[in-house]
Amino acid sequence: MGKNTAKWKWIIIGAVLIIFAGGTYIYTGSQNSTKLVHEADSSLHRKAKPVDIEDVPGSWKEIESEERLHEYFEERIPGLALARKEGLTTKPEASASLPGRDGRARIYEVWHGERFIHFLYRIDLSALLSDTEGTDGIGNVPLLQSIHMKATEDQSAQTLDLRQAGSGNREAVIYENRLYGTISTPPVGDPWDLSDFETKVEEVNRTVPTSLTFQMNGEDYETEAVPVSYVYNEEANTLKTFTTTETYEQGGLVIKPEEVQIRASYGKMNMHIEDEHDAFNHTMQAYLKRDTGERIPVFLGYDQKENEHTYEGRFQPLGEIPDELSLVVEDVHLKEDASYSFTVDIDGMDLKESTSKRISEKIGEARQTDIYLDSVETTSDQRMSLELSYSPHDYHQSEKLVGESFHPLPASGKGQEEPPSFVSVQGDDGREIQADYAGTDGMATISFPTHNIQEASTLTITVNQMVYAKEVDATFDLKPQ
Repeated sequence: MGKNTAKWKWIIIGAVLIIFAGGTYIYTGSQNSTKLVHEADSSLHRKAKPVDIEDVPGSWKEIESEERLHEYFEERIPGLALARKEGLTTKPEASASLPGRDGRARIYEVWHGERFIHFLYRIDLSALLSDTEGTDGIGNVPLLQSIHMKATEDQSAQTLDLRQAGSGNREAVIYENRLYGTISTPPVGDPWDLSDFETKVEEVNRTVPTSLTFQMNGEDYETEAVPVSYVYNEEANTLKTFTTTETYEQGGLVIKPEEVQIRASYGKMNMHIEDEHDAFNHTMQAYLKRDTGERIPVFLGYDQKENEHTYEGRFQPLGEIPDELSLVVEDVHLKEDASYSFTVDIDGMDLKESTSKRISEKIGEARQTDIYLDSVETTSDQRMSLELSYSPHDYHQSEKLVGESFHPLPASGKGQEEPPSFVSVQGDDGREIQADYAGTDGMATISFPTHNIQEASTLTITVNQMVYAKEVDATFDLKPQ
């Protein structure tokens, strides 16, 4: 479950890492890095040398206007549009020439958040062409290998190595004879890890000489370091705060929203939730509703240890700051110490091959909800997956069993124990293994390795806890603070 959790968090936090590339690259480890010379470029609209697009290596989408260029990256970087409106980005104005190549490169905008830095940069298309190399050679396509920050009085030198595995998709666009791209990295830390988006900074306000290293045709080209401002302030990034005095109390369930913050990179909500009968599963069906009618889903997170039964929710960045806001809670998910078991006949199945078998069999019932085993699948890497679905007797019933994953999940994969497994699998050969469980409202997946149950003909699966949805259907009017 720990590995699935880490992947899931990568999906909820969301950082998109984009590098310049057009194919597969192998790092040569070349030490022949050529320093690039920079000079101040006061005009943000300096025209690049025109080139024939047909001669440019790689295949890139072409953008028609500066407005569309801004929109293109705002669509790919959540919150960038609002950050620009609120003046949270910085815009370095120095560019660098490339000796031996006819063109320049520059970082033209930086957005520093509490858990990321977004770099937007560009390189002249003319720099990709060469008189001595074939213009269609893929080696001329620029690969941004690293970002290097020189040492300052309060910060040691740091190199952000962008060649690490999983550093992002390969996407860039052409506008007015330049190639534009962006890459997102965690904040500077010691040590720094490209996959670590959990590190949170409190405040940053420094100007650091920064250089870029590109690889083209097996050669490294490093720009001379130019001043780049990195600014993050907690207060400036909290754009608007809403509160309410309303409380929901019914059937032993208490819900009280405490604070909703509109931030540039995400929204945050603190809410007190407590049930006198069962534990809160840290999940719910809830959304914020704007005066425009737009609905913004809210995802609950982890306990705030300083306040028992207080939980933090997150929601997507908004394009603008709303004047009015309300919170709608449809239902909350509670977790009870109850279990259900079912058996799966695997006699005759080849557990070393990829197979899929449709079952559609009712295997249990709880809280007026039928539980179905829909299918059994095996893979060649010796894993089995069981697909379950949950069907309430009445769509409008006040409580129903759901397939929601068991929470809380660990807030970070670093230095924490694996969460306990709530599902066990036992073969009729006496062997028992633990299984992973992941699900949403109406469905769930149980998965486990099969190399230890090759001799079994029947499996007994036991789900040791059950999550059910309790209807709330309450609306809280939020007031700006």
